[in-house]
Amino acid sequence: MQATLENYQYALTVFACLFVLERMRPVEDKQPFAGIVFNLIIAVILTALTQMTMRVLGSVLPPLPFHPLLTVAPQTTWQGKLGCEILVLFLYDFFAYWLHRIEHSLPLLWRMHKLHHAEEHMNVTTTNRHHPLESILRVPFVMLPLVTLFDIPFAPLAFGISLGMLLPSFSHMNLRLELGRFTPMVIGPQLHRLHHSLEEKHFNKNFANIFPLWDILFGTYLAPEKGEFPPTGLQPVSRNQEQFVSGYFFSETLGRVRRKSVISESSFFETGTGGMR
Repeated sequence: MQATLENYQYALTVFACLFVLERMRPVEDKQPFAGIVFNLIIAVILTALTQMTMRVLGSVLPPLPFHPLLTVAPQTTWQGKLGCEILVLFLYDFFAYWLHRIEHSLPLLWRMHKLHHAEEHMNVTTTNRHHPLESILRVPFVMLPLVTLFDIPFAPLAFGISLGMLLPSFSHMNLRLELGRFTPMVIGPQLHRLHHSLEEKHFNKNFANIFPLWDILFGTYLAPEKGEFPPTGLQPVSRNQEQFVSGYFFSETLGRVRRKSVISESSFFETGTGGMR
């Protein structure tokens, strides 16, 4: 319980700092406050669900009948500890990259993931704007492979996973920041904004959460042009086309918080394109 509270405090502190930084040079000067509140409520719910799922899986899964692909010995020097953390981040981002691509490829998963893409006013709180089931899927498809296929000391593994979940806050910022020559090295606000773009030329590009390396290796990398900060979100469709049962739950509960925003009053699971992107 104490660790959970500390995680919340740490995440809120980072969010607060990045939120203030956004105000210095925003892409959009004014954004609906109701949308930010909605995203924060979702963040609290998803954090609790993720932790609960990890505890349940950890208690019921038997020991796996194979040796790990890689064993990392405990590190004592700062260079070794730093290298271990970087390794965890690369591995975490690799699994997250493929889950992200699958979410854009399978209709059922896209209907959950498009809640994230329905955000028309990207900011640091957009990071955790996800369907509850999508958040739960990250445990077996991202975290579980990381902890079972690789034997890494618990401390750097836990810290690396936490950092991997937190770093995308930077790439979702409402910040007019161009990384220049560093763009292919780390995901920044401009590069990831292309992934959320309304423009068709940007669809199915830049899936990585932290390192563009995976997009470069697997052919999904698209570098932004100088000064390119496209509008984001999804084109609305009719309610009959995109009805999703789970959407009504959020419409009647958390959805009320959003009804003053620019997006729409319809269910967030009904806001999206007819096809996947």
